[in-house]
Amino acid sequence: MFKIWPGGIIVAMILFCSFMIGFTIYSTQNKNELVDTDYYAKELRYQEVITQKENLLGLAEEVVLTQENGALSFSLPELLQRADSGSVDFYRPNDQKRDFEISWTEFTQAGYRIGNERLGTGRWVVTLKAYHNGTGYFSEHRINVE
Repeated sequence: MFKIWPGGIIVAMILFCSFMIGFTIYSTQNKNELVDTDYYAKELRYQEVITQKENLLGLAEEVVLTQENGALSFSLPELLQRADSGSVDFYRPNDQKRDFEISWTEFTQAGYRIGNERLGTGRWVVTLKAYHNGTGYFSEHRINVE
């Protein structure tokens, strides 16, 4: 019985070392992207976002996103259609390279529509920020583009 015991320890050590080497190779090959590059700065400005969300809730209409005819269409309240400035941010949670931002002038010229060819299929977080007479409005939507 005691003759098997040293062999068992050696086998256990070999298995453990194999597991550690395999785990090290696996962990170095996975990409580990941060959610956002300036995460802490955005967190400090979050009270401003809360105020802008409340401003949007005070309007009679809501921001509505619909997918139709190969495009993502926005239905904006009348006040936001007359906004002075703003932007629409498209954030892809699983691929930071595909994130992009559209300026308010480009967004209004496109008729509040974004073609699916620019987005591609998948999950997106769409953030709309608009400013009208110094008052900010913020809207966030989670969508799946098909």
